[in-house]
Amino acid sequence: MKVLLFGAIADVVGDTSIEINNQRDTETLKQYLINKFPTLSDYNFQFALNREQVTAMMPLKEDDKVALLPPFAGG
Repeated sequence: MKVLLFGAIADVVGDTSIEINNQRDTETLKQYLINKFPTLSDYNFQFALNREQVTAMMPLKEDDKVALLPPFAGG
């Protein structure tokens, strides 16, 4: 699946998107990413799944588009 990365998260990973396989849900994907990029544990990021922001664990399919969204500041 394609994982899109934005802001400081893209800076940590070193790219704006990565391909990841065999992740069954957003929680296992989060743990995989933190294991691969330990600095991500310092960030409170959210997931968007197929352009919809999700706040709970969601199952994933290989053709899903997932985005990691950094914290947003408003003004």
